[in-house]
Amino acid sequence: MSVINGYRYLINEGGVKSLWRGNGMNVMKIIPETALRFTFFEEVNSLYETNPLINALIVLDKKNCEKNSRERSSNRNNNF
Repeated sequence: MSVINGYRYLINEGGVKSLWRGNGMNVMKIIPETALRFTFFEEVNSLYETNPLINALIVLDKKNCEKNSRERSSNRNNNF
């Protein structure tokens, strides 16, 4: 059975409405999840902006990442 035949079968058995069966529950699940994710993201970003200690840690972490990246790059070049 191909995808097209599957759609034809669904439409023949339950009409066009059958293509959307179960979608309402999926939407009801996604709405609160998205709202929580958005709220958490905004709260964490506001913590980063207002807390100087966290900002200092982020800067240090970025410097370490850049340093490690340069070291890996030079090691790859030396291995060839």
